[in-house]
Amino acid sequence: MSGIQGKICDNESLLKKVFSRKKKDFYQQSVSHSQVEDFLQQGWEVAPNGRMKTKTKIIKHKKTDVLFEDRLWRLFYNLGFGSMNEDRNLKLDFETAYRPKQIDVIAKDEDNVFVVECRSSDSDEAVNARAALEEWFNKRDEIQKAVQASWGRKCGRINLVVAISSREKRPIDHEYSREIRDKNIFLWSAKEIEYIESLIKRVGSIAKYQLYSVLFAGKKQNSLIFPCFAIKGKLAGHKFYTFLISAKRLLKYAYIHHRDLTGIVEASQVYQRMLNNNKLRKIASFIDIEGGFFPNAIIVNFSVSKPLNFVPIRADNDVAMGTLSLPGNFGSAWIIDGQHRLYGAARAKKDVLVPVFAFENIDQIEQTNLFVEINEQQTSVQKKLLWDLYSDIYCDSNDEKQKFLYQVAETAKKLNDIEPFSTVISSRSLLAC
Repeated sequence: MSGIQGKICDNESLLKKVFSRKKKDFYQQSVSHSQVEDFLQQGWEVAPNGRMKTKTKIIKHKKTDVLFEDRLWRLFYNLGFGSMNEDRNLKLDFETAYRPKQIDVIAKDEDNVFVVECRSSDSDEAVNARAALEEWFNKRDEIQKAVQASWGRKCGRINLVVAISSREKRPIDHEYSREIRDKNIFLWSAKEIEYIESLIKRVGSIAKYQLYSVLFAGKKQNSLIFPCFAIKGKLAGHKFYTFLISAKRLLKYAYIHHRDLTGIVEASQVYQRMLNNNKLRKIASFIDIEGGFFPNAIIVNFSVSKPLNFVPIRADNDVAMGTLSLPGNFGSAWIIDGQHRLYGAARAKKDVLVPVFAFENIDQIEQTNLFVEINEQQTSVQKKLLWDLYSDIYCDSNDEKQKFLYQVAETAKKLNDIEPFSTVISSRSLLAC
């Protein structure tokens, strides 16, 4: 019978216990003094200060492959996944003639399932991932059936990942992974894993949705379609909606980079530039400890291929009240204003409602002009930060002034990495532009 065979952790207390084991680079147990010699011959060591009255604590260092698997397990745990494998003994049984497949990491949240194959090496050379990628491609339908047999057909999108311990990918593997990306099969190198880890350190488990906005850009996720009560109107010829929504739910649609990002490394760098970790912690503390809230609206622009579905209940001239259905796409709403309010609120333990003022499909030039105009008027936003952001928000602009600002910002950044210019170019000289 097909399905998941093995122990699954699906409660926080058990997940924490497993996490604490996987943080260590060694196994540990206590044995009677008479057993110690036998264990020493099997590669175990006596732990520092391990001699106790009736027992001896012994340790055994984990091998490279185990350490790498534990690292990937911890990554998904830190991203907030609520159902994961407890150990290395989990397998998928298939209906077909395929033999049961041992799974290194399996992780499930309310929208997605990730099945991970880890390939590690002590060498610095790029790990060969081709066989693992081809296996995922050939078995993807059977894997889906096996996962759904245990977790149901509505368990979410099923994604297959090959994670390699080398920082670089073999070009042939990278190219093949790009070809099968639309099958939800991904190849992650140690470099990409590092950047996901660094993003988690900055924004916590909400990094998951920023990862989703890159992995699933343009892909439909029906579980995201959400109806909310809204007011529809027009402002300066632009259609807008206002509504209240949970900060944690809005985060699923939100993104703060202003260009198509297909790489995890690039996305992580953008988020680390644009979000201040200390500010996010203070906002989360303001909500959790002080019971605070934000009455001012977060301004967003939904970029969608089809108009948002709005069903009016009552209308008066250009204003209507009704039900707005938010789109089924991760990363469909660019945050024009309120990035720290949203990400800080979403990071809080409490889930608070936030007011939203949402445009729909305003063009890129107007969108970026609005972002700059709002932030130029805020005294808390330093001008040098805006110059740092011009590389992101004006990257693909066709406007001549915006292209010029982008070129100046990019040139300054590149020169700043080269001696002797690193001590010459300052924000003050840029402001003179």
